[in-house]
Amino acid sequence: MAEAAITAVLSKLAELAISEAQSLRQVRTEIILLRDRLEWLRAVVREADQQRRAGTGGLTLLWVSQTREVAFHAEDAIDDFFHEEDEVRPVVPC
Repeated sequence: MAEAAITAVLSKLAELAISEAQSLRQVRTEIILLRDRLEWLRAVVREADQQRRAGTGGLTLLWVSQTREVAFHAEDAIDDFFHEEDEVRPVVPC
């Protein structure tokens, strides 16, 4: 009877591990895609900043300013995520 219960728990743990691995793979793919888009955005911002410094394009100044604000908000959201993860993650004694 106890062996059957342990087998059931082991089966559930295996399912959980597989599910977590699949989720992590999906998140990793999304993070890589986001990183690639941010690298492109950084290059565009660099070019736009050079135009702004040269005094060409009032729209460029507005775009760079708004892009900077979005980047700050994204950074804050990531920080909040890490903070929430730290609060939820149980502390396992050594």
